[in-house]
Amino acid sequence: MNKIILALALLVTSTTVFSQVTFKPGVRAGLNIASISNTDENGRIGISAGIFGELKLGELYALQPEIIYNQQGTENVELDYLSIRVTSKFYFLKDNFPVYALVSPGFDIELGGNVETYSNATGAGVNLESDISFAGGFGYDFPFGLGVEARFKKGIVGLGDNFPRYNQYGNSYATQSGISNTVIQIAAIYKFDFSR
Repeated sequence: MNKIILALALLVTSTTVFSQVTFKPGVRAGLNIASISNTDENGRIGISAGIFGELKLGELYALQPEIIYNQQGTENVELDYLSIRVTSKFYFLKDNFPVYALVSPGFDIELGGNVETYSNATGAGVNLESDISFAGGFGYDFPFGLGVEARFKKGIVGLGDNFPRYNQYGNSYATQSGISNTVIQIAAIYKFDFSR
């Protein structure tokens, strides 16, 4: 008798859990305010655009794989990446006020830029390589599929060394090592709902 009750309880629980699971593909586009830490380089305004699939696993959590093109770096050191991310979204107030916090580790595949030209001109040892990054932020979902997000993304892999530092007269006076990508991202997202 206990086995039958346990089996029924598991069936009801699994049915309830899986009935709350939804999948919505989507697109995102936005603005990157990028810089390279520990340098005197001016930041770069770039674009961020990509696709994602939101797997909502209940009312308070969603898992979202993403593929995003990101323009990063500085005015002089342009770095373009294809980011492959797995974002965890934590909803606070469910449907009444759909605001969420997110954490997003990712792997950024370097696509190109002007790094080689900049390195040759300044002697900076910029590594043209991929990056591992971590992002955190907040977002809001409107009821008609549109949403907005703000993220702070930090690269973990160092970009190189010997970046020139300049004084107020524009003269190079030292070099800097231990540099990495830093990006503030603001984006609009749209989720397609094919269940209607």
